[in-house]
Amino acid sequence: MFKKSTKFFIIFLVSSLFAVSCGGSQPDSNEEGIYEPPSNAPQKPESSSSLNQSGPDNTNSQQDPSIANPQPLEVEQAPTSSNLSQGQPDETLSLGRIVVLGEEFLLADVLAMGVTPTAATATLDGHFTGIVRDTSMIQPLPSTEANYELLASLDPDLIIITQNLANYINIDLLTEIASTEVLTSDDWRQQVIELGQVLDTPQRAEDLLTEYDSVIAESKIDITEGMEVSLATIYSGITIAAWVSGPSNIPQTLLDLGVTLYPNETTYPNVRYGRTYLSIEQLSDFSSPIIVLSQSTAVEGEDQSLIDIEKNLLWKNLPAVKSGKVLTIDRLGYPGVEGRIRLIKDFLAGLKEW
Repeated sequence: MFKKSTKFFIIFLVSSLFAVSCGGSQPDSNEEGIYEPPSNAPQKPESSSSLNQSGPDNTNSQQDPSIANPQPLEVEQAPTSSNLSQGQPDETLSLGRIVVLGEEFLLADVLAMGVTPTAATATLDGHFTGIVRDTSMIQPLPSTEANYELLASLDPDLIIITQNLANYINIDLLTEIASTEVLTSDDWRQQVIELGQVLDTPQRAEDLLTEYDSVIAESKIDITEGMEVSLATIYSGITIAAWVSGPSNIPQTLLDLGVTLYPNETTYPNVRYGRTYLSIEQLSDFSSPIIVLSQSTAVEGEDQSLIDIEKNLLWKNLPAVKSGKVLTIDRLGYPGVEGRIRLIKDFLAGLKEW
């Protein structure tokens, strides 16, 4: 029998990692659970304008509260599931009690393949976010608190974990609790295929990817050739991030649609996980005709940080802000393949509002 003290050690390790992983309150990670060491210093591009030569500045010395802030876009209610799964009840396969360590980004795909796990880690403690399927029977595991009694009581038969998290955990210790499957690929499509193999649902995995590809192909006709978008996140503490490429779900989906991101990998080469941090003076880099703000109102301090940025004159003078073409989306609202499909529909709905 596995000793409770060892289980506590594992839970503490896992909980510590999840506290800084994924897209929760920390800007130190990719939005899909890819851990990145903290880095608050803005990165400079190899070639940039004179505005980009300034160092970090977390003050808003130029403010004009008389100018209204851009409002988040209201879109139609998202469908409860993808077209693939409509009319298909979830099936609990003969895999026993499953625990998912990958937060909503992995959990969403598990559910889409017809499997309901016993428990899964949640980006925000106490509940799952961004998943439209029923999660009422799934125990959310805390991401910031070690609770060894809770995890020990789950008695899982199978643990599914992403490679990125496995890199920071002794897998041998996990396998003493239960059979452990590591999804080794860092490519999101291949990870879906791997998951289908683990869950013995390979056809569902293929069908999900086929549906995504079909929606992409159908939606490209609504994307103007050469459409340029600046994709930004304003984290708590006025930490400004520019998404310049994948692999995160939101920038990668926009790229799959044929959208051009600016700034991009040419502006900021060699950034980790497609994201770079900017200073206040570098707000002018968000110069595209359209700005997409990837935000979370559920993360403490993030709304206020955005309000503070929107008062800055550099922000107010951006072309997209002056023309009212600023779209705000939920950065935690589109996990899994089905989430990517909803993102496409919400993005296109936003374009039609202008």
